[in-house]
Amino acid sequence: MPDVEPSEIKLVDEALKTPQEAHIAIRVPARHNPNLQQVIARVNAHEELYALWLSMNVNAVERLGMSDHGPVH
Repeated sequence: MPDVEPSEIKLVDEALKTPQEAHIAIRVPARHNPNLQQVIARVNAHEELYALWLSMNVNAVERLGMSDHGPVH
């Protein structure tokens, strides 16, 4: 087996995750706000919205090289 760089190991680990494991959920403080809780739950469950968000991240991070852009913000 060829030598593998640490950055490549991370990529392989990410690629082997199931979609459920790889899914990043939006979390906001909404304990006392049932309307916001409902909106966040719907956004997190919306597969097409998540796919659009991922594709926008590909454009920003990988194609445009924006290093401070990513799934966190």
